[in-house]
Amino acid sequence: MKKTKTDSTENPAPSDSTPSSGQNSRMECAEKASSTMNLEPVYTTADYSWNADTVASSHMTLHWHWVQNYWTECVPMKLVDNNIIYSEGVGLVFFKPWINGKVGDTEELLWVLHVPKLQNNLLSVIYLTQSKGFTIAISSQRMEFHQNGDL
Repeated sequence: MKKTKTDSTENPAPSDSTPSSGQNSRMECAEKASSTMNLEPVYTTADYSWNADTVASSHMTLHWHWVQNYWTECVPMKLVDNNIIYSEGVGLVFFKPWINGKVGDTEELLWVLHVPKLQNNLLSVIYLTQSKGFTIAISSQRMEFHQNGDL
C-alpha cells in the first residue's frame, strides 16, 4: 500500500533530527511496545487505544492515516525485548483524551512517529513532561495528566 497524504505542504524534519543516508542517527526507546511480524497489520480495537509509556521518548502509532502533515522519517527504536524496528514517517495526530469518564478537548500530539510494526499506540510520558510541561500523577488505579493546574 502506498502511503500518501493529501496535504501538499512540505514539512521538513527539525534540523536536530534530519536523517543522514536515509536513516536517523538517534535511537528511540519504547517500553510497552512489541512488534508484529505480519507484513500487513491486523487491526483490533486495542489498536485504537493509546498506552501511556514512561520510557517511550516519542509518541508512536501504527496508524499512518491518523498522521497529519506526514513526511518520511526513518528512526530506529529499541524495544524492551532488544529488537530494533523502524519508523516510516512522522507528523501530528489529533487526540481526544478521556477525563473522568468523559471525552476531553482535542489535543494535538506533535512529532508522532508512524511505526507500522507496533501492536499498540504509545503516548510518551517523557515527551509530555519534558517538552509540554505536564505533571503526571500515578497511583495504583489511575494516571493523571496535569498541565497548568488543569487535569
